[in-house]
Amino acid sequence: MSDYISIDGHEIGAESLSLPRARSLLGAIKEADLPYIAVVAFLRLKSGSEAIVFDAEVELGQEPPIPIQKQERLAVVFSAADDFYPEVYALRPDFPQVPHLNCGDKESPKSLCLYEEPWPEVKLRWTPSGFVERIRTWLALTAEGRLHGDDQPLEPLLLGRFWRLILPSDLFNAGPSEEPVTLLVCRTSDDPAFNVLVAQRPEPGAQLGGAFLATTFHTAPQQHGVIRHRPHSMADLHSLFGSAGVDLLSDLRKRLKGWDRNATIRKSNLIIVAYFPKTRTAGGQVEARDIWSFRIDGTMEEVGRKLGLWDIVNGHVAEFLSPDLSKDGGDILVDVLDTSFALSRQQAAALNGVSPSSMALTAIGAGALGSQVVPKLVQSGFGVWTIIDDDHLLPHNPARHQFSNCWVGQPKAELLAGFCDSFFEGTGTARGIVANVLVPGAKEPDVKAALESCEAIIDFSASVAVGRVLAHYTGAIGRRVSVFLNPTGRDLVVLAEDRARTATLDYLEMVYYSEIAARPELEKHLSRGEQRLRYGRSCRDLTSTIPEAFVGLHSAVASHAIRDSLTNESASISIWRADEGFEIKKISIPVPAKFEIASREWRVISTESVIARIRTFRKAKLPNETGGVLVGHFDSAAGIAYIMDTLPAPPDSKEYPVHYIRGSAGLRAKVEAIRDRTASMLHYIGEWHSHPDGYSCRPSGDDRKVFAWLTRWMQIDGYPGLMLIAGEREEVWFVEEMV
Repeated sequence: MSDYISIDGHEIGAESLSLPRARSLLGAIKEADLPYIAVVAFLRLKSGSEAIVFDAEVELGQEPPIPIQKQERLAVVFSAADDFYPEVYALRPDFPQVPHLNCGDKESPKSLCLYEEPWPEVKLRWTPSGFVERIRTWLALTAEGRLHGDDQPLEPLLLGRFWRLILPSDLFNAGPSEEPVTLLVCRTSDDPAFNVLVAQRPEPGAQLGGAFLATTFHTAPQQHGVIRHRPHSMADLHSLFGSAGVDLLSDLRKRLKGWDRNATIRKSNLIIVAYFPKTRTAGGQVEARDIWSFRIDGTMEEVGRKLGLWDIVNGHVAEFLSPDLSKDGGDILVDVLDTSFALSRQQAAALNGVSPSSMALTAIGAGALGSQVVPKLVQSGFGVWTIIDDDHLLPHNPARHQFSNCWVGQPKAELLAGFCDSFFEGTGTARGIVANVLVPGAKEPDVKAALESCEAIIDFSASVAVGRVLAHYTGAIGRRVSVFLNPTGRDLVVLAEDRARTATLDYLEMVYYSEIAARPELEKHLSRGEQRLRYGRSCRDLTSTIPEAFVGLHSAVASHAIRDSLTNESASISIWRADEGFEIKKISIPVPAKFEIASREWRVISTESVIARIRTFRKAKLPNETGGVLVGHFDSAAGIAYIMDTLPAPPDSKEYPVHYIRGSAGLRAKVEAIRDRTASMLHYIGEWHSHPDGYSCRPSGDDRKVFAWLTRWMQIDGYPGLMLIAGEREEVWFVEEMV
């Protein structure tokens, strides 16, 4: 043992081992007859830990590049509390400095890093035989230089469990710099067991000082995995920095003298933040970086005194003409801080497994669904948001809203924007506009700018009026996406325009209604279901009874759907349906090609599939004429007639080669069924009939009489007369006036 590093403990007999894992390892060595393990000694440490010292034979190739020997003496130390990995120490004094060594309080003996997972996870599958084999494999792969693969991230220069320091996310984005950065640092809690420090750049002109003050250093590139012992003093830290090309004490003395030594700064504690560029091999290209921070014990005043810069006389700093360079910082204690960075948009996206996006987005509506969807997108690093809503949080809202009762009375838009803005450092992730997008009033310039400067508008309002206004708004160039729940909250609907906006939001809405009318599985989709609740005395103080579980479930789905829609070129209509067991089924609705014509003051919008269906009906009845009714929707404000379906001639219709009289058998029931399934959004809007081959689509005298009758009846409800004549080569539409 005299040729090896000793373990601080006294030797005991094998029968005196008391710790279960130590006894199990000894039993495995004996019972498994491991010829490559030779036990040397058993030790009990002052801490109550027990150690087994043994020689292990290592399978080596010829002339391994790393000087691992064919036989290595090791000590395995088991803790009495079994709260940490069994530590494996290499007792050879000249054991090489290699990757995957643990950083301890001393540089030797070196501790082998065998596991990546936490000990509570490892101990579930730990066995003594597997442990021995893992040690031998570690030694063999290290000898060949293969333990750390070329595709693995570089090893850190230091390891340990320390206080945590959180740095600004962009602190070293520009890479190494000779200019030091000064940071203000504060604690997040007064709990001594919860030591988290947060560093921030001081505002311009702000007074430096506080509990802590941090300053940055940049070192020369270091080979990864060269893990040294943990520095305990400023002298240790100076040595560590010196090997990386930095004269720490000299630079620190200059900075201490350069800071304004008012009472606030003098009472601050110093933190040193170091930027270590890392290479895979000595002298190789820089591939990564290590950021390490060190908390210096004592105030600035005390540190300057111990570094020979000044003395303290009656509470005042008496600076020396020249520093006492004999003061090497050996009496200044140093703690290593576990350093990390504040969450950035890029890191948030990486943690979510997606790409970050700074797309400018405007959200309309900060209600139950919007208040849960937008934060989820922000948390994944998606979007820079403007949120428009004129509503304020009321007592019934927190049942399904993102915000709790303590925020009642506050504007939803500003609440949601502030919440989203808090995920990342600084501001700029989200802003709120308290306004009604339909009647913005004094906020019109802000609303106009938000709509016209964004890349996409997301409508969470569940308002048909808002959706129509957004669809027809000509000032904005961004595509529109409408996201809403059906009346029961079981179905989530996402209507997304294509990037070129050929299929606008109003058109997608009408296709959605036509599919509800046609698909059996969507028959009850728009049924109101549960009774609505009154939350106030006004006749309008009603809210839907939708379980929060459905809102939460669909908000997660919606966040994915929105991201997917905006990264896709094409238009889409999707419905996600949740059943009683909260299983989700997606219903994808194809978006048919759009058909559009203008007729005086009205536009007619339909689908190519509806036109094709009319042509099919006509062709099937040749040489006779045929016809039917048109089902759709009138938007009087926009002057648009949407033709979304057609019903063929009822069975009691009269069809002749040059004459057609539509019947009515069963027709009313079919039209009312469509109206009921679509919540009155689709209904009867006009008539169509065909002309036989060889004839034009010009209206006959009878056609004109029918159109006049149709116009009179439609005007009772304020709608125009609408008629289509389908011919051999064309279709002719007549809206309101037949000429």
